[in-house]
Amino acid sequence: LDTNPFGNAKPVSDPSCDNDFQIALDHLFGDQSSPGKTGRDQNDWTAKEAHEIESQIDEWVRDNREDYDAILRFPTRMGSRLRKLIHYTAEIKGLRHWGEGKKESDKA
Repeated sequence: LDTNPFGNAKPVSDPSCDNDFQIALDHLFGDQSSPGKTGRDQNDWTAKEAHEIESQIDEWVRDNREDYDAILRFPTRMGSRLRKLIHYTAEIKGLRHWGEGKKESDKA
């Protein structure tokens, strides 16, 4: 096209779009405005929460090195934010992880 179909109109500011864009940036690169939060992909939890979950998983791995069928279960009452942290931590440690659903009493 030789001409701009929108003329010289400037885009209208959309605060909700701006917020969504910032959330995506924080998710990709870490939330630089919150010193208590840790880096990339961890903008939903604090460094303390990440350390606690990582410690639990590391201890379980040490205790179950020979048992390849062992399963570590976390209670569903932890909430979706911490379950996301559990899945994230398991992923970066190269562990298999899954959710078993609400009818089951635990999450793996």
